[in-house]
Amino acid sequence: MSSIFDFVVIGSGLSGLSIASKLSQETEKVLLLDSAEVAGGWLRKPHLAAVPVTLSGENGLTFLEELTSIKIAGASREIPPLTFEDGVLKTFMGFGEKAPEFYEELAYYCSSEYFELKALPSIWIQRLLENFKGTFAPRSIVTKFIVENGKVQNLLINGTKKVYGHNFIYCGDVKSLNRLLPTDFIPTRLQTKISKTKTWTRATLQLDHESPVTESSAFHILNGTSQDEIVTCVGQFQGSTSTWTTFVPDEEAEDAEIIGQALKRIKRQIKRAYPDSLTEKTLEKISVQPNFGGSFDMKLNANQSWPELENLWIGSSSIQKSKNIVGALNQAQLILSALGFPSTNLHPSRTPEAEA
Repeated sequence: MSSIFDFVVIGSGLSGLSIASKLSQETEKVLLLDSAEVAGGWLRKPHLAAVPVTLSGENGLTFLEELTSIKIAGASREIPPLTFEDGVLKTFMGFGEKAPEFYEELAYYCSSEYFELKALPSIWIQRLLENFKGTFAPRSIVTKFIVENGKVQNLLINGTKKVYGHNFIYCGDVKSLNRLLPTDFIPTRLQTKISKTKTWTRATLQLDHESPVTESSAFHILNGTSQDEIVTCVGQFQGSTSTWTTFVPDEEAEDAEIIGQALKRIKRQIKRAYPDSLTEKTLEKISVQPNFGGSFDMKLNANQSWPELENLWIGSSSIQKSKNIVGALNQAQLILSALGFPSTNLHPSRTPEAEA
Protein backbone atom coordinates (compact mmCIF):
# COMPACT_ATOMS: atom_id res chain seq x y z
CA MET A 1 0.00 0.00 0.00
CA SER A 2 3.00 2.31 -0.52
CA SER A 3 1.87 3.59 -3.94
CA ILE A 4 -0.68 6.32 -4.69
CA PHE A 5 -4.00 4.79 -5.69
CA ASP A 6 -6.39 6.26 -8.24
CA PHE A 7 -9.34 5.22 -6.07
CA VAL A 8 -9.54 4.19 -2.43
CA VAL A 9 -12.88 2.56 -1.50
CA ILE A 10 -13.65 2.29 2.22
CA GLY A 11 -16.05 -0.56 3.01
CA SER A 12 -16.48 -3.80 1.06
CA GLY A 13 -20.23 -4.31 1.49
CA LEU A 14 -22.43 -4.55 -1.59
CA SER A 15 -22.11 -0.86 -2.46
CA GLY A 16 -18.35 -0.61 -1.95
CA LEU A 17 -17.58 -3.92 -3.62
CA SER A 18 -19.74 -3.04 -6.63
CA ILE A 19 -17.99 0.32 -7.02
CA ALA A 20 -14.51 -1.13 -6.58
CA SER A 21 -15.16 -4.02 -8.97
CA LYS A 22 -16.27 -1.66 -11.73
CA LEU A 23 -13.49 0.88 -11.21
CA SER A 24 -10.83 -1.85 -11.26
CA GLN A 25 -11.82 -2.71 -14.84
CA GLU A 26 -10.48 0.72 -15.82
CA THR A 27 -7.46 0.95 -13.53
CA GLU A 28 -5.86 -1.62 -11.27
CA LYS A 29 -4.82 1.15 -8.87
CA VAL A 30 -7.95 0.61 -6.79
CA LEU A 31 -7.63 -0.13 -3.09
CA LEU A 32 -10.58 -1.70 -1.26
CA LEU A 33 -10.42 -1.43 2.53
CA ASP A 34 -12.48 -3.24 5.14
CA SER A 35 -12.22 -3.73 8.88
CA ALA A 36 -13.38 -7.37 8.54
CA GLU A 37 -11.31 -10.32 7.37
CA VAL A 38 -13.45 -10.98 4.29
CA ALA A 39 -15.32 -8.81 1.80
CA GLY A 40 -19.08 -8.76 1.44
CA GLY A 41 -20.28 -6.98 4.57
CA TRP A 42 -23.59 -8.15 6.05
CA LEU A 43 -24.38 -10.24 2.95
CA ARG A 44 -21.81 -12.71 4.28
CA LYS A 45 -23.97 -13.29 7.35
CA PRO A 46 -27.44 -14.83 7.80
CA HIS A 47 -29.96 -12.44 6.30
CA LEU A 48 -33.26 -12.19 4.45
CA ALA A 49 -32.45 -11.80 0.76
CA ALA A 50 -35.19 -10.03 -1.16
CA VAL A 51 -35.66 -7.37 -3.83
CA PRO A 52 -39.15 -5.84 -4.05
CA VAL A 53 -40.65 -5.22 -7.49
CA THR A 54 -40.13 -1.46 -7.81
CA LEU A 55 -38.36 0.71 -10.36
CA SER A 56 -35.43 1.05 -7.95
CA GLY A 57 -35.31 -2.72 -7.42
CA GLU A 58 -35.43 -3.49 -11.13
CA ASN A 59 -32.82 -0.85 -11.84
CA GLY A 60 -30.51 -2.19 -9.12
CA LEU A 61 -30.69 -5.78 -10.33
CA THR A 62 -30.07 -4.75 -13.95
CA PHE A 63 -27.00 -2.84 -12.76
CA LEU A 64 -25.80 -5.85 -10.75
CA GLU A 65 -26.26 -8.17 -13.74
CA GLU A 66 -24.14 -5.79 -15.80
CA LEU A 67 -21.38 -5.90 -13.17
CA THR A 68 -21.40 -9.67 -12.67
CA SER A 69 -22.38 -10.90 -16.17
CA ILE A 70 -24.79 -13.40 -14.61
CA LYS A 71 -28.58 -13.59 -14.69
CA ILE A 72 -29.96 -12.58 -11.31
CA ALA A 73 -33.50 -11.23 -11.72
CA GLY A 74 -36.16 -13.80 -12.45
CA ALA A 75 -39.89 -13.32 -12.84
CA SER A 76 -41.82 -11.23 -10.34
CA ARG A 77 -43.77 -13.24 -7.78
CA GLU A 78 -46.80 -11.98 -5.89
CA ILE A 79 -46.59 -13.30 -2.34
CA PRO A 80 -48.37 -11.07 0.20
CA PRO A 81 -46.76 -11.08 3.66
CA LEU A 82 -48.44 -12.98 6.49
CA THR A 83 -49.01 -12.20 10.13
CA PHE A 84 -50.36 -14.13 13.13
CA GLU A 85 -53.35 -12.54 14.76
CA ASP A 86 -56.31 -13.79 16.82
CA GLY A 87 -54.88 -17.31 16.73
CA VAL A 88 -54.64 -17.61 12.94
CA LEU A 89 -52.26 -16.77 10.12
CA LYS A 90 -53.66 -14.11 7.82
CA THR A 91 -52.52 -11.63 5.20
CA PHE A 92 -50.63 -8.73 6.75
CA MET A 93 -52.57 -5.50 6.13
CA GLY A 94 -50.26 -3.04 7.85
CA PHE A 95 -49.37 -1.90 11.37
CA GLY A 96 -52.04 0.75 11.79
CA GLU A 97 -51.16 2.70 14.93
CA LYS A 98 -48.77 0.00 16.20
CA ALA A 99 -45.89 0.58 13.77
CA PRO A 100 -42.48 -0.04 15.39
CA GLU A 101 -39.81 2.67 15.59
CA PHE A 102 -37.80 0.88 12.90
CA TYR A 103 -40.73 0.82 10.49
CA GLU A 104 -38.61 2.20 7.62
CA GLU A 105 -36.24 -0.77 7.86
CA LEU A 106 -39.07 -3.30 8.20
CA ALA A 107 -41.20 -1.83 5.40
CA TYR A 108 -38.73 -3.27 2.88
CA TYR A 109 -40.26 -6.69 3.60
CA CYS A 110 -43.89 -5.58 3.54
CA SER A 111 -44.23 -5.58 -0.23
CA SER A 112 -46.55 -8.08 -1.90
CA GLU A 113 -44.35 -8.63 -4.95
CA TYR A 114 -40.70 -9.65 -5.21
CA PHE A 115 -38.27 -10.63 -7.92
CA GLU A 116 -37.29 -14.27 -7.99
CA LEU A 117 -33.52 -14.39 -7.45
CA LYS A 118 -31.81 -16.82 -9.80
CA ALA A 119 -28.49 -16.23 -8.07
CA LEU A 120 -28.25 -15.53 -4.33
CA PRO A 121 -26.14 -12.75 -2.73
CA SER A 122 -23.29 -15.16 -1.92
CA ILE A 123 -22.86 -15.65 -5.68
CA TRP A 124 -22.99 -11.89 -6.29
CA ILE A 125 -20.17 -11.34 -3.80
CA GLN A 126 -18.12 -14.18 -5.26
CA ARG A 127 -18.45 -12.85 -8.82
CA LEU A 128 -17.72 -9.24 -7.85
CA LEU A 129 -14.57 -10.40 -6.05
CA GLU A 130 -13.51 -12.46 -9.07
CA ASN A 131 -13.92 -9.39 -11.27
CA PHE A 132 -12.04 -7.11 -8.88
CA LYS A 133 -8.55 -6.40 -10.26
CA GLY A 134 -7.34 -4.06 -7.55
CA THR A 135 -5.92 -4.57 -4.05
CA PHE A 136 -8.05 -5.77 -1.15
CA ALA A 137 -6.79 -4.90 2.33
CA PRO A 138 -8.80 -6.66 5.09
CA ARG A 139 -8.49 -5.83 8.79
CA SER A 140 -7.92 -2.20 7.82
CA ILE A 141 -9.69 0.24 10.12
CA VAL A 142 -9.74 3.84 8.95
CA THR A 143 -8.88 6.04 11.94
CA LYS A 144 -8.50 9.47 10.29
CA PHE A 145 -8.85 11.39 7.04
CA ILE A 146 -5.90 13.71 6.41
CA VAL A 147 -7.14 16.83 4.60
CA GLU A 148 -5.12 19.58 2.92
CA ASN A 149 -6.21 22.33 0.51
CA GLY A 150 -9.80 21.15 0.34
CA LYS A 151 -8.94 17.57 -0.63
CA VAL A 152 -8.35 14.29 1.18
CA GLN A 153 -4.63 13.63 0.81
CA ASN A 154 -4.41 10.30 2.63
CA LEU A 155 -6.00 8.02 5.19
CA LEU A 156 -4.61 6.79 8.45
CA ILE A 157 -5.18 3.02 8.77
CA ASN A 158 -5.10 1.20 12.11
CA GLY A 159 -3.63 4.34 13.68
CA THR A 160 -0.23 4.06 11.96
CA LYS A 161 -0.29 3.34 8.21
CA LYS A 162 -0.89 6.06 5.64
CA VAL A 163 -2.74 5.35 2.40
CA TYR A 164 -2.50 7.89 -0.41
CA GLY A 165 -5.01 8.32 -3.21
CA HIS A 166 -6.45 10.71 -5.75
CA ASN A 167 -10.10 9.85 -5.04
CA PHE A 168 -11.75 8.42 -1.92
CA ILE A 169 -15.15 6.70 -1.79
CA TYR A 170 -16.59 6.14 1.68
CA CYS A 171 -19.07 3.25 1.97
CA GLY A 172 -18.98 2.77 5.71
CA ASP A 173 -20.98 3.90 8.73
CA VAL A 174 -22.06 7.52 8.15
CA LYS A 175 -21.94 8.41 11.85
CA SER A 176 -18.23 7.62 11.91
CA LEU A 177 -17.59 10.55 9.57
CA ASN A 178 -18.04 12.92 12.52
CA ARG A 179 -14.86 11.56 14.09
CA LEU A 180 -12.94 10.65 10.93
CA LEU A 181 -13.13 14.05 9.23
CA PRO A 182 -11.52 17.22 10.60
CA THR A 183 -14.21 19.36 12.22
CA ASP A 184 -13.37 22.26 9.88
CA PHE A 185 -14.80 20.20 7.03
CA ILE A 186 -18.11 19.26 8.67
CA PRO A 187 -20.65 22.08 8.81
CA THR A 188 -22.07 22.35 12.34
CA ARG A 189 -25.65 21.68 11.23
CA LEU A 190 -24.56 18.58 9.30
CA GLN A 191 -22.54 17.31 12.25
CA THR A 192 -25.59 17.69 14.49
CA LYS A 193 -27.88 16.03 11.99
CA ILE A 194 -25.54 13.04 11.63
CA SER A 195 -25.14 12.56 15.38
CA LYS A 196 -28.92 12.74 16.00
CA THR A 197 -29.92 10.31 13.24
CA LYS A 198 -31.18 7.07 14.76
CA THR A 199 -29.39 3.95 13.60
CA TRP A 200 -30.09 0.32 14.35
CA THR A 201 -28.45 -2.94 15.25
CA ARG A 202 -29.96 -5.76 13.25
CA ALA A 203 -30.31 -8.99 15.22
CA THR A 204 -30.84 -12.03 13.01
CA LEU A 205 -31.71 -15.55 14.04
CA GLN A 206 -31.30 -18.40 11.56
CA LEU A 207 -32.97 -21.66 12.56
CA ASP A 208 -32.47 -25.16 11.15
CA HIS A 209 -35.70 -26.99 11.96
CA GLU A 210 -36.06 -30.73 12.36
CA SER A 211 -38.30 -30.78 9.27
CA PRO A 212 -39.98 -28.23 6.96
CA VAL A 213 -42.46 -26.11 8.92
CA THR A 214 -44.58 -24.68 6.12
CA GLU A 215 -44.67 -24.61 2.34
CA SER A 216 -45.26 -20.86 2.32
CA SER A 217 -42.31 -18.70 1.23
CA ALA A 218 -44.10 -15.47 2.24
CA PHE A 219 -42.47 -13.06 4.64
CA HIS A 220 -44.01 -13.25 8.10
CA ILE A 221 -44.48 -10.00 10.01
CA LEU A 222 -45.00 -10.98 13.64
CA ASN A 223 -46.01 -8.18 15.98
CA GLY A 224 -46.65 -9.74 19.37
CA THR A 225 -49.78 -10.12 21.46
CA SER A 226 -49.03 -9.04 25.03
CA GLN A 227 -47.57 -5.62 25.79
CA ASP A 228 -44.66 -6.90 27.87
CA GLU A 229 -43.48 -9.33 25.21
CA ILE A 230 -43.87 -7.37 22.01
CA VAL A 231 -40.96 -7.50 19.62
CA THR A 232 -41.79 -6.94 16.00
CA CYS A 233 -39.86 -9.21 13.68
CA VAL A 234 -39.84 -10.36 10.08
CA GLY A 235 -38.97 -13.87 8.91
CA GLN A 236 -39.23 -16.38 6.14
CA PHE A 237 -39.26 -20.17 5.90
CA GLN A 238 -37.30 -21.89 3.16
CA GLY A 239 -37.46 -25.67 3.38
CA SER A 240 -36.34 -26.71 6.84
CA THR A 241 -34.54 -23.40 7.46
CA SER A 242 -36.01 -20.10 8.58
CA THR A 243 -34.41 -16.66 9.06
CA TRP A 244 -35.77 -13.95 11.38
CA THR A 245 -34.73 -10.35 11.95
CA THR A 246 -35.54 -7.54 14.36
CA PHE A 247 -33.90 -4.19 15.09
CA VAL A 248 -32.62 -2.64 18.31
CA PRO A 249 -31.42 0.98 18.70
CA ASP A 250 -27.63 1.08 18.50
CA GLU A 251 -27.31 2.79 21.87
CA GLU A 252 -29.27 -0.05 23.54
CA ALA A 253 -27.61 -2.86 21.59
CA GLU A 254 -24.36 -2.34 23.45
CA ASP A 255 -26.06 -4.30 26.22
CA ALA A 256 -25.81 -7.96 25.17
CA GLU A 257 -28.72 -8.82 27.46
CA ILE A 258 -31.07 -6.61 25.42
CA ILE A 259 -30.07 -8.41 22.21
CA GLY A 260 -30.56 -11.75 23.95
CA GLN A 261 -34.05 -10.78 25.10
CA ALA A 262 -35.00 -9.67 21.58
CA LEU A 263 -33.91 -13.02 20.14
CA LYS A 264 -35.83 -14.95 22.81
CA ARG A 265 -38.96 -12.98 22.01
CA ILE A 266 -38.55 -13.75 18.31
CA LYS A 267 -38.68 -17.45 19.20
CA ARG A 268 -41.83 -16.91 21.26
CA GLN A 269 -43.43 -15.22 18.28
CA ILE A 270 -42.52 -18.13 16.01
CA LYS A 271 -43.86 -20.64 18.50
CA ARG A 272 -47.20 -18.79 18.73
CA ALA A 273 -47.66 -18.99 14.98
CA TYR A 274 -46.16 -22.47 14.54
CA PRO A 275 -46.35 -24.35 17.86
CA ASP A 276 -44.42 -27.41 16.63
CA SER A 277 -41.65 -25.51 14.82
CA LEU A 278 -39.13 -25.36 17.67
CA THR A 279 -37.84 -28.62 19.10
CA GLU A 280 -34.73 -29.75 20.94
CA LYS A 281 -33.15 -30.51 17.55
CA THR A 282 -33.61 -26.98 16.23
CA LEU A 283 -30.18 -25.46 15.57
CA GLU A 284 -29.56 -21.73 15.90
CA LYS A 285 -27.17 -19.29 14.28
CA ILE A 286 -27.11 -15.70 15.54
CA SER A 287 -25.86 -12.65 13.68
CA VAL A 288 -25.65 -9.15 15.16
CA GLN A 289 -24.89 -6.21 12.85
CA PRO A 290 -24.53 -2.75 14.41
CA ASN A 291 -24.98 0.50 12.48
CA PHE A 292 -27.48 -1.08 10.11
CA GLY A 293 -29.82 1.28 8.34
CA GLY A 294 -30.93 4.67 9.50
CA SER A 295 -31.99 7.51 7.21
CA PHE A 296 -29.40 10.25 6.83
CA ASP A 297 -30.88 13.33 5.20
CA MET A 298 -27.62 14.80 3.93
CA LYS A 299 -27.00 17.67 1.52
CA LEU A 300 -24.24 16.25 -0.65
CA ASN A 301 -23.07 17.81 -3.89
CA ALA A 302 -25.00 16.76 -6.99
CA ASN A 303 -22.27 14.24 -7.83
CA GLN A 304 -22.55 12.65 -4.33
CA SER A 305 -19.28 14.17 -3.15
CA TRP A 306 -18.83 15.68 0.32
CA PRO A 307 -19.78 19.38 0.32
CA GLU A 308 -16.43 20.51 1.69
CA LEU A 309 -14.14 18.03 -0.07
CA GLU A 310 -13.95 17.66 -3.84
CA ASN A 311 -12.42 14.17 -3.91
CA LEU A 312 -14.49 12.39 -1.22
CA TRP A 313 -17.65 10.62 -2.39
CA ILE A 314 -20.22 9.02 -0.08
CA GLY A 315 -21.27 5.55 -1.22
CA SER A 316 -23.05 4.47 1.97
CA SER A 317 -26.50 3.03 1.29
CA SER A 318 -28.02 4.72 4.36
CA ILE A 319 -28.17 8.07 2.55
CA GLN A 320 -30.53 6.50 -0.01
CA LYS A 321 -34.31 6.61 0.29
CA SER A 322 -34.30 2.99 -0.85
CA LYS A 323 -33.28 0.49 1.81
CA ASN A 324 -31.31 -2.70 2.15
CA ILE A 325 -29.99 -4.36 -1.03
CA VAL A 326 -31.76 -1.89 -3.31
CA GLY A 327 -30.33 1.13 -1.49
CA ALA A 328 -26.78 -0.24 -1.73
CA LEU A 329 -27.07 -0.91 -5.46
CA ASN A 330 -28.73 2.43 -6.22
CA GLN A 331 -26.05 4.42 -4.36
CA ALA A 332 -23.28 2.48 -6.11
CA GLN A 333 -24.87 3.41 -9.44
CA LEU A 334 -24.95 7.09 -8.52
CA ILE A 335 -21.29 7.11 -7.50
CA LEU A 336 -20.11 5.31 -10.64
CA SER A 337 -22.18 7.60 -12.83
CA ALA A 338 -20.67 10.65 -11.12
CA LEU A 339 -17.19 9.25 -11.73
CA GLY A 340 -17.92 8.79 -15.43
CA PHE A 341 -18.94 5.12 -15.47
CA PRO A 342 -22.72 5.10 -16.03
CA SER A 343 -24.65 1.86 -16.47
CA THR A 344 -25.05 1.20 -20.19
CA ASN A 345 -28.10 -1.07 -20.10
CA LEU A 346 -30.45 1.32 -18.32
CA HIS A 347 -32.91 3.73 -19.89
CA PRO A 348 -32.50 7.27 -18.43
CA SER A 349 -36.08 7.23 -17.13
CA ARG A 350 -35.23 4.17 -15.02
CA THR A 351 -32.28 5.70 -13.18
CA PRO A 352 -32.35 6.27 -9.41
CA GLU A 353 -32.11 10.05 -9.99
CA ALA A 354 -35.21 9.98 -12.20
CA GLU A 355 -37.20 7.96 -9.69
CA ALA A 356 -36.22 10.23 -6.80
